[in-house]
Amino acid sequence: MRDLRNIWRGVPFVAITLLAGLQTVQPSLYEPRRSTRSKWEMFRFITYPLLTPIIAVVMTFSCCSPSRLPADLGDDARRPSTQRI
Repeated sequence: MRDLRNIWRGVPFVAITLLAGLQTVQPSLYEPRRSTRSKWEMFRFITYPLLTPIIAVVMTFSCCSPSRLPADLGDDARRPSTQRI
């Protein structure tokens, strides 16, 4: 259940960030290649390389977000450590 909540929280961030990245790609980059390249090739050689830094940021935030840490990690950090001798 916890994984499902993390996915539900992360999807809007990923979607909005990628949409913002797609809007930064200028249409003028596609114009000279429309007649010679397929849509897949334009995505592969133009769009994807321009989105690579944004994808890296999204993946970093997705992998390192505090919600992905174990639930009891925060409790142990607040509790003083005691050892029995």
